[in-house]
Amino acid sequence: MFQSLASKYTQPVAVFASKNPVKNEELAKLVVKAIAYVENIGAKIYGVIVDGAKTNTAMWSLLNIKICNHDMKTWFTHPLDNERKVFMFSDTPHLIKNVRNRLYNKRRLRINSKANYIEWKYFEILFNLDRNHVGNLRACPKLSERHVKLDNTSKMRVRLATQIFSNSVAHGLAFYKSHGCDELAGCEETIAFVKRMNDMFDVLNRKSPNEGLTPYSHDFKILKDSLQWLQEWESAVHEEDIKADEFLTKETAIKVVTAIYDRSVPLSYRQIRLQISAYRKIESR
Repeated sequence: MFQSLASKYTQPVAVFASKNPVKNEELAKLVVKAIAYVENIGAKIYGVIVDGAKTNTAMWSLLNIKICNHDMKTWFTHPLDNERKVFMFSDTPHLIKNVRNRLYNKRRLRINSKANYIEWKYFEILFNLDRNHVGNLRACPKLSERHVKLDNTSKMRVRLATQIFSNSVAHGLAFYKSHGCDELAGCEETIAFVKRMNDMFDVLNRKSPNEGLTPYSHDFKILKDSLQWLQEWESAVHEEDIKADEFLTKETAIKVVTAIYDRSVPLSYRQIRLQISAYRKIESR
């Protein structure tokens, strides 16, 4: 699928059928070939967006994409122009869903050994407290049993993930805790996690052009802070301060870091926007 940076225009460009999962080598070849074909008809390719499948992660390695605290490289050389870069992006809705599923499956995560656990049970407690109220008296009226008791279908629903990781849920937890709910004792880290995930998703999922990322903007600061937070969390695993299953999966961690890092490089952003502005001026003549 080709999607324009400067408009809402989208266009399928190819469909490939396979009997079994496509090997990462073949997938890399298909991506490069698609870029070449689309460029040959006049389009300019600046990036590729993929979901969190393991084959996609393996393909990144073949394209020399490096995700490491001290060695970040989220682009590969354009197949038709050695002076240009093609950036790899992670699909934001897929990421938020993966983070939610990790917390649900493990029941609790932890940032470091000194912090309280981020626990799924607090969402269940919140729902059970809140469901006893009616209508507009609920602190989290959108929260339902489908949000806290996931089956295979609900695990795939992005909306259920974003509504769990929302400011309204964070405020709901804080509200009931402040009113003496003993079951929510120690939920401060969970509240902070929910707020951070809400802010990250909002920044990575902007839709309006006037909300675009610019250097030194509030959104840019959120991305920089979030990247540092993720790197510190990952370091806690490497330093054996926390267990590996108290962190995100390797694939999800890589994709979240990439999503933030790619969008927090102001020079690349400015180059792309200047290029788009130039194309718009040409088209308006």
